[in-house]
Amino acid sequence: MGKKGEPPSHPAEITTTDFPFSRAQISAGIRRYEKKHNVWVTNYWETPLILRPCSGKITGLVIEYDILGDITWDLLALKFPGGNNRAGLPSSGVRETNVYLWLRDLLPVLTPRLITASKSGKWLLMEAIPTGLQPASYQKSDLQLVIERAVALHERFWQLEEDLKIFNWLSRPLLQESNIYLQAARNAHRVITQRRFSKAILYHAQWFPTLDKLMDFLPKLARQLSKAPLTLIHGDFWLGNLELLADKQIALYDWQEVGIASGLLDIVNLAYKTTWHYGKMAISPDEMLTIYREKIQTATNYFYKDADWQIHLHQVILWYFMTNWLDQLAYATPMWFTNFGEKFEEVWLNQLQDSLTVLT
Repeated sequence: MGKKGEPPSHPAEITTTDFPFSRAQISAGIRRYEKKHNVWVTNYWETPLILRPCSGKITGLVIEYDILGDITWDLLALKFPGGNNRAGLPSSGVRETNVYLWLRDLLPVLTPRLITASKSGKWLLMEAIPTGLQPASYQKSDLQLVIERAVALHERFWQLEEDLKIFNWLSRPLLQESNIYLQAARNAHRVITQRRFSKAILYHAQWFPTLDKLMDFLPKLARQLSKAPLTLIHGDFWLGNLELLADKQIALYDWQEVGIASGLLDIVNLAYKTTWHYGKMAISPDEMLTIYREKIQTATNYFYKDADWQIHLHQVILWYFMTNWLDQLAYATPMWFTNFGEKFEEVWLNQLQDSLTVLT
């Protein structure tokens, strides 16, 4: 940390009172970060960052500071988390902050180093990760490397759900918190049902029987999934939340949904969310899932029979859809259905119907 030379220009209209933290908070964070006591922050100001699709607001912050008369500066990221904040659960900002405070050194991936954060998790100030390979440019070998890092993360904490209880801020969607997620799904489904007469939704009326069938199956889904091996998951693992750096290291950020669940949730997210945002990739979703299965079995010595794997995969797909898409469908605008309805059917509705056919 610490760059010489001229920092990005300082906009005259921005003052330190425009930010939710004090100079003292930043100075204390920089001293901890640098492991030096003789650091004084002299100035800081906002600057643009290259961003990808993300939940929450992120902006760059230039920090200028003095170490025994030597003026240096660094680029940090100021984040206002915007992940799922369901009633009764720790906020997404608290979860992400605690990953950087308590789990960072245990993870087999790079993560930003935290400078300071609010106790409530409303904002975090952290190291700005260098920009890596853009998702559209990922080759097959790059995607294989990403999957290998996911396997390394899941193997590191494989079946340690009891040991991880010490971190009571972790999400536990398949365990103690399953009823919260199920109730949220029921609420979303009720809103969708009430909006049947919207012209946009009526046009996609073939969705309703599939969604109704999903809701009938949900009560047993969490119980079935919780019987599979559980591990620490990132919770929103996809190409928009990681950087493949020039040295082939992978930096992973946005730990807002971190929790204890089936590791396959991360790979379903990687496969389908990446496809949703960036289209066809060098490895198809089915290939990603196959690679993960082979590598996690080798890493953990836990082997799935073909039939068991298919059942588990389709259960994960249904759970992922329930927790990531029902809310969006419930509050989507007619314009969203017009613009993305066909794409949604192609990427998700057909997959949802296939999974329900297998399981029911």
